[in-house]
Amino acid sequence: MILYASSGMGESPWQAAVLLLTASAVVTLGDVRHNASMTEISFRLTPGGRYGQYQGFFGMGTTVAEAVGPLVVTWLVLSRGVWGWFALGVVFLVTSFAVRVCVDLARRAPILRENA
Repeated sequence: MILYASSGMGESPWQAAVLLLTASAVVTLGDVRHNASMTEISFRLTPGGRYGQYQGFFGMGTTVAEAVGPLVVTWLVLSRGVWGWFALGVVFLVTSFAVRVCVDLARRAPILRENA
């Protein structure tokens, strides 16, 4: 997000283009990692015999994100400009660490150890 935000601050169009291409590459790599991680989390942390129940609940997160996410992101970026991009980057950074903590807690859950 910082790369996107800083692309408009440069002196030349070439500098902006390089920053935007770099930002696109970073987002693409992050998206690939995100998809692999979410697939691993949604299957590896599901107790045996309860895949439908857990997949349904897991899928609700995507539905909520697709419904609310564009509104929040559009409002944040359009109303706050560069600071909105920075805030969005901070939100992504904080939530990425929160997911790690949640996965570690889920791995220690008694329900998963019973079925292992």
